[in-house]
Amino acid sequence: MTLHEAIRKLLEQVENREMTITELAVENERQSLYTKRNGEYPNQKQFAMRAMNYSEFEVVIRLRP
Repeated sequence: MTLHEAIRKLLEQVENREMTITELAVENERQSLYTKRNGEYPNQKQFAMRAMNYSEFEVVIRLRP
């Protein structure tokens, strides 16, 4: 499974199909969906960069209150 496929699978599991980058990273580890070649899980930055590179994903940036 690729990181792109893991993101899609994770988003399909939630009703509104929205998750934060942190939630994606945590759930990926919890479900052991995707690991890098060296066996490590990708970090949050890798999730963010992948999401920004695919037009099928919408990345929203908000200022925290």
